[in-house]
Amino acid sequence: MKGKYLILIYLVGIVVIMLLFSLPFLGVPSFYLTLLTLTYMYISLSLCWNWLGGFAGYLNLGHAAFFGVGAYFSAMLAIYYKVPQLLSAPFAGLLAAVLALGLGFAAFRFRGVYFGIVTISLVFIFLIFVTNLDALGGGRTLFPPPLLSNNIVLYQVMLGSALVTSIVTRFILKSKLGWGLIAIRGDEDTAACIGVPVFRYKLLTFALSSFFAGLVGAIYPLLTGVIYPSMVFNVLISVNPVLMSILGGTTYLMGPVIGAAILLPISYYLSYILMSELHIVLYGALLIALVTAQPKGLAKWLFKETRL
Repeated sequence: MKGKYLILIYLVGIVVIMLLFSLPFLGVPSFYLTLLTLTYMYISLSLCWNWLGGFAGYLNLGHAAFFGVGAYFSAMLAIYYKVPQLLSAPFAGLLAAVLALGLGFAAFRFRGVYFGIVTISLVFIFLIFVTNLDALGGGRTLFPPPLLSNNIVLYQVMLGSALVTSIVTRFILKSKLGWGLIAIRGDEDTAACIGVPVFRYKLLTFALSSFFAGLVGAIYPLLTGVIYPSMVFNVLISVNPVLMSILGGTTYLMGPVIGAAILLPISYYLSYILMSELHIVLYGALLIALVTAQPKGLAKWLFKETRL
């Protein structure tokens, strides 16, 4: 019976995915396509954040640093060498991962809130560096050419990135890496004593998470049409995946997906309707209410069997 139930879930999932990929050809207004594209972006960011933040319990607030690295890498290649951003995106992710490996050696000397402080400081360091480097525009607004892309392509690429990140999440959970990260979350010292390569697993996860942040970041300027330092090295890009994962449930496989699918449209609509900073107040109040109502995440109501 359970096997038939799983087969039914997979079949429904395939149908839903096919429907999502076909939405741009069904006359959906561009406003909603853009909203869905941003939602897929944050689903990907939230899922890959959760590998270190949820599975291992390390508060990583440096997502925006590697997101911005990917954005500027692809934008500069497009501006100076006419390399399409969709082609340079994997290399942007690779650059972000290499940087994460190097920076992780220093960052993982800290734990808890101190690790969060170190990682969020990376966002400001990269912001200052890019702002003051003339070769990267010196803080000016740049307009990367939209090479080999349009709204439909961007929609499908972001949807594809969310699906790939979901598949990688599932793979990590079923691997030794996933079990090791969960052991680290429980008690890092005990995990090390029983043979878990703690430092190696944390560093690998940090690099893998940063790869996807850089990959998605490389595509983002195509969606906005412009790029400037404070747009991509933005603390909210680090904070939003944390909030989305917590709302959905960091200890549930689908938690970050649920959180992103709820919070991003709410934030987008509030900012679009109110046209003022008041939307941030309402957004925060709603988030507090939801987390208070279900502190373990909204996914608890739907996916009890998938808790980590």
